[in-house]
Amino acid sequence: TNYLVANLALTDVLVAMTTIPGTLLSLHDLPKTFRMCVVLQSLILLPTKVSSFGYLALTIERVVAIKYPFLYIRLSTKRNAKIVITLTWLLGICFVCSGLYRLGSTEFRVNSSLAQCTVPSALSLEFMVYVQFFGNTFPTAISIGVLYVIILVEINAMTKTDKKKSQLRLSIVEKCRRVEGRAALRCGLLVGVFFLCQIPIGLSGVAHLWFGLQCRKCKIVFLCLFLGNSAVNPLLYSLTNKDLK
Repeated sequence: TNYLVANLALTDVLVAMTTIPGTLLSLHDLPKTFRMCVVLQSLILLPTKVSSFGYLALTIERVVAIKYPFLYIRLSTKRNAKIVITLTWLLGICFVCSGLYRLGSTEFRVNSSLAQCTVPSALSLEFMVYVQFFGNTFPTAISIGVLYVIILVEINAMTKTDKKKSQLRLSIVEKCRRVEGRAALRCGLLVGVFFLCQIPIGLSGVAHLWFGLQCRKCKIVFLCLFLGNSAVNPLLYSLTNKDLK
């Protein structure tokens, strides 16, 4: 768990390192070429895509820890954690690289008469909705939701078992499952906040593409949520994991 959470913390740092400079460049009508704009916006998207896969991996790890404690003990090694982290980065890179097909498009100069260097203008609104939202964010959120239903069912079953047995009669496995269950609930806070901040901006893209609905103020609020998630996460990490305080 510590390795996976540390990986998420790294992506938050990268969001700050790429998004803030990218936004400042956009405000000054930079970069000047369409191709550079595509590359810049792809780099901005990368940490968020890695984060979504990282949260999915963290949730799967919690499910295994609760339902299959002996299997979890065998699989819970530094080597396996590094493999999972590598996979999250590879998947994130694949999703981001799928938008680089736009590099073959005709270059244009980003100036006051055209859109600024933003994600929709660089990678197209269709790409953001169909590939990034429906291809990544939405199914990942649904998958995590289903997994947390499984976790809650297991925790409920453990609670009923605890009522029937005294604290002294609980087996070591049952005690471990209780600890992992509490950890899963704390991680659920982290995961829930992430998707609450990520999904609104995706839904606004869907509303724009499908129904032609646009709300500038709403987009600003959703963008602030999207970016503010990385600022809130360090506090949540300390709440979900004592080792990271």
